[in-house]
Amino acid sequence: MLSVILLAVFAADPAPRPNLLILLTDDQGYGDAAFQGHPVLKTPHLDKLAASGLKLTQCYASAPVCSPSRAGLMSGQHPYRHAIRDWIPPNSGIFLPKTAPSLPRLLKSAGYRTAHVGKWHLNSKMDGTEPTPGHLGFDHWFSTQNNAAPSHENPNNFVRNGKKVGLLKGNSSHLIVDEAIDWLKTGKAEQPFVLFVWFHAPHEPVAVTEKWTTPYAAQEPEDRRQYLGSITCLDDAIGRLLGELDRTKRRDNTLIFFSSDNGPETLKRYKGAHRSYGTPGKLRGMKLHLTEGGIRVPGLLSWPGKIKPGTSAVPVCNVDLLPTACDLAGVKLPEAPLDGTSLLPLIEGKAIKRTVPLYWQYDRALGGFTSAVREGDWKLLADAKRDKLSLYHLGDDPAESRDLARDKPDELARLRKLLDERRTAINGR
Repeated sequence: MLSVILLAVFAADPAPRPNLLILLTDDQGYGDAAFQGHPVLKTPHLDKLAASGLKLTQCYASAPVCSPSRAGLMSGQHPYRHAIRDWIPPNSGIFLPKTAPSLPRLLKSAGYRTAHVGKWHLNSKMDGTEPTPGHLGFDHWFSTQNNAAPSHENPNNFVRNGKKVGLLKGNSSHLIVDEAIDWLKTGKAEQPFVLFVWFHAPHEPVAVTEKWTTPYAAQEPEDRRQYLGSITCLDDAIGRLLGELDRTKRRDNTLIFFSSDNGPETLKRYKGAHRSYGTPGKLRGMKLHLTEGGIRVPGLLSWPGKIKPGTSAVPVCNVDLLPTACDLAGVKLPEAPLDGTSLLPLIEGKAIKRTVPLYWQYDRALGGFTSAVREGDWKLLADAKRDKLSLYHLGDDPAESRDLARDKPDELARLRKLLDERRTAINGR
């Protein structure tokens, strides 16, 4: 009898490896969702995801601007390690190299199907002369170099697996979810997948039809209604995608991460940014700032049956996704130095132990500070010459309203040392 029991145990199939779905919005501020306390926005599908998963109240982008943040998410490394220092202009010759650690490539090597749909912005052209999503580990891709053009409505600049698609009818948020759903239908249910769904909304040029602005008829001006409607539109697209996972019974074995690439855009900061009505909530600063409003973003983790619903104030960052994915898939970490850490302990309800503190650098940052480091509840901001320093205790003061640099000289010295060490490690000087 014992031999029969042992045979059954050893013959049992191992637990299936989880799927990974990464939902990334563009310029969505910390306060830009109903579950984040926005008084007007309607985001029912994200609200439901937040209620059923783990709401990350201290979730960070790896940079306060798009391309560097995306490079951090893809590689698990600070973007400056790859000379991705700012947004990538078209035909500039800047791109994330093929040699960079790549989350999809690592999981593809372990048998995962991989796809990217939506905004890419990790190269300057999509003609194959620079690395495309396909060069970095995606089996299938349906992507734009930067924003959907000429706007989110009826874009004409998508490229599918190296071939231009041409004019499309509809909103980019739903078009990329259409592609994602079609791709999911082509795979075998037993093969795990990695799916990156990177929305263009609510980045400019914002555009939605009347269907999405009608719920905000009381809001003035019309441009504000367009901004709010663009977020409700992408929320609806997310709801359709999650519905497909439910329909095909893959939701329970899918780890979902939702976030934004950086803080909200400042209204009318540049020509054409007349519909940027984003908000950082009660945080200080916005996109391009290293204060909290520029880098702290909405964050959700969901994995039914594995992640207990609730709220976590543990600091996490998008550079943590690569080591997390490797941990979950049983894939060896790359030899390159990583700046993130696995979130598996957090998923299991345990403490995260970082070997290196979270560090940000953006040499063109607004607001006077170009680098920052965080350890525990303490955050230090520094200017380019590291002469001007500001120290905040985020546990007591998330709005960064009380500079404690003079009051806490020991903490100031400790954080200054950490900042200098991280700067040297990443920049080589």
